Amino acid sequence: MEKIKNSLKQRPINGVLMAAAALLYLLNNLVFKNIDQPILHEFFVGYFNDLMCPLFILPYSNMLLLTVDKELKKLPYILLLCLGGSVIWELLAPLYKEGSVRDVWDVVCYLFGGLLYWILLKAAYSCKKVKIDEDITQK
Repeated sequence: MEKIKNSLKQRPINGVLMAAAALLYLLNNLVFKNIDQPILHEFFVGYFNDLMCPLFILPYSNMLLLTVDKELKKLPYILLLCLGGSVIWELLAPLYKEGSVRDVWDVVCYLFGGLLYWILLKAAYSCKKVKIDEDITQK
């Protein structure tokens, strides 16, 4: 547990993004999905959670990786993880979960969420003057 606390002290952005993503997920399910405007309703029902998922999973992954002095910061690796997750969720889940559908736009949302995570991570690091592509072990 101490390593997790240290990880969050070292990169507080991970905790902030996990909390924000969880809050937005709750707001989506309680409020946003009830919007009457058809285009917004379709977005919040079908795609918003897919956009938020990487903003929770990636910081959580980095929180755990930091406990062993590793970190996922480079855009290609972030997008690869998002693509892998979306393949599992969009291609395999419909085979096992009734009612699941395959949607290429969900994959786009996962990837865009990964890109958004990288942008937010880069912005947080620029405030601390840490290079985003710098390996944590090279400091």
